[in-house]
Amino acid sequence: MARLLAGKHQVLMPQEGSRCSPVGADVDGKFRPFGTNSVVQFLRVEGGSSVANGVRLVAHRGLHDEEGGHARENTVEAVRDALEVGATWVEVDVRVTQDGAAVLLHDATLDRLWGDSRAVSDVTLAEVQELSEGEHRIPLLGDILTALDGGGATLLIDMDSAEPAIGSVRVVQASTSNVATAWCGDIDAMRTIREIMPEAVVWMPWHSSTPPMASEIAFLSPSAINVKHTLVGQRFVDEVHTLGVDVAVWTVDETPRALHLASIGVDSITSNRFEAIAEATRAEANDRS
Repeated sequence: MARLLAGKHQVLMPQEGSRCSPVGADVDGKFRPFGTNSVVQFLRVEGGSSVANGVRLVAHRGLHDEEGGHARENTVEAVRDALEVGATWVEVDVRVTQDGAAVLLHDATLDRLWGDSRAVSDVTLAEVQELSEGEHRIPLLGDILTALDGGGATLLIDMDSAEPAIGSVRVVQASTSNVATAWCGDIDAMRTIREIMPEAVVWMPWHSSTPPMASEIAFLSPSAINVKHTLVGQRFVDEVHTLGVDVAVWTVDETPRALHLASIGVDSITSNRFEAIAEATRAEANDRS
């Protein structure tokens, strides 16, 4: 897959002779600023790549497992470690501090990782930086864009409310890095991002085992329907694909489940166990070849 720069934002393009359409293009080659046809089925299995057995694998919060000797989730180290093991898609969570800084943190409070009961939204960036240091430092979104620059990976930016949307988009637009970005999470956040960043690659959240209809996704024109993996079966995948949209699932940490989802045509799997899932899907593909 080649990359085309659309402004500062990279768009994945197929190699010459491929049948797949570029992200943001119709099958006749007419460019659209957003939306996609499913391209994953045309990707090859390659060692060291996070595309395996026809499935895009996304490293959830980077490569993390403090108890297992890996980095803390949502840190610069976790993102860099994910790149080192072959991830080409990395997901991170974004929140905003009291003074409007976009920082990487999943939880609403600092309690689980930092033993501090305060909400992220109640502390300033300076207070966050005082709290964390070294390899456990809570990074700014801009830090991650810098860390990924030149690494060839796409950054999937997740948020569970609309609050971080505007600030996060501004950080991406102001960045001098050439990192491809995609967005997922809260539906109101996705609407905001679509309005202020028309070229954005947006994954639409879905919370039902009943697939969406064309009329339900038209306003957002997503490139993927992002859904909990337990809601997805063959019918769901097939019907979403008829809309010209990918199926992305979260968060899959069991190898047999990942292999099943790949077998029914799921396009993207987000996992905390990136290395294990990648190895299993590659092995499965090799066994079939």
